[in-house]
Amino acid sequence: MQSNAEIGKQKQPTESRQKLEIDSEGPKSDSLGVRQVHRRPGPIVANLWSDPDSLMLIFAASSAEFAVNPIAEWLFYTGRLPSDPAGRFLSTITYMRQLMLAPSHDDYVAACRRIRGVHTKLEEERGQLIPDESYLDVLLMGMQHSLTALEVMRGKAVTPEEAAEVVRSYRSMAYYMAVPGYPRNYAAFRELRVQRLNSYQFNEYTAKLFAAYRRALGWTGYWMLRALSPTVVEPRICELAGLRHGLPAKTFELLFPRLRLIGIHRLFMPSSARRMYGAARRIIDSTVG
Repeated sequence: MQSNAEIGKQKQPTESRQKLEIDSEGPKSDSLGVRQVHRRPGPIVANLWSDPDSLMLIFAASSAEFAVNPIAEWLFYTGRLPSDPAGRFLSTITYMRQLMLAPSHDDYVAACRRIRGVHTKLEEERGQLIPDESYLDVLLMGMQHSLTALEVMRGKAVTPEEAAEVVRSYRSMAYYMAVPGYPRNYAAFRELRVQRLNSYQFNEYTAKLFAAYRRALGWTGYWMLRALSPTVVEPRICELAGLRHGLPAKTFELLFPRLRLIGIHRLFMPSSARRMYGAARRIIDSTVG
């Protein structure tokens, strides 16, 4: 079986990628109902990407997951995440806000294609294709982290209808970004998520990424990242990254919904987290539709 690195050295798109690149142009009419199936993200995902609280949870989850994902090799090629983890995530917020606030379906499709175009330029620069599996992993991350952030903020599980809506929203993005193999429903997502997590491993970039987080967040922020990440990632990621679902994580799960409800949760944030929170808030406020 080819490794992710070996797959990344392929010079030509796979057949599935070629087909999806054609599909990502988007339908010319509504005759097949494609615009309805692949409409822009729904209110659940839009609200998550409009709330600094959920965004901080998504940042914690993605930080831990990227550290044990084979895509880390590409992250070090660009240098953006290792050199400035917070800045890299804030740019992601900006891109996602463009999707959420697109004034029309055509604008939404164009925003999806611009995001894919950024990665296509990177592939051309390096002379390699980012593995299809890596695009898929990031899509699955978005689904999983949205669901867990929602549950942590509420202190209760999402409903089947909410889970289906989250998957549909990211499936729409995947369709127009030409991501192959995306799950069609929540059941398929769960099966595929477990399958992909089994390919994760502690790798040569894991310790380097955590060292980058420590430099960027300071010791207090770094401790909080490691202590609270287990609330928003699966046990498999905790095991690989050396994260423990201990007393701080359990206390956070219990108290966060209550502290958030009365608006004092930010008092417990370290300075690095408060700065990121404020920057996320400014991006949201500057892009209100």
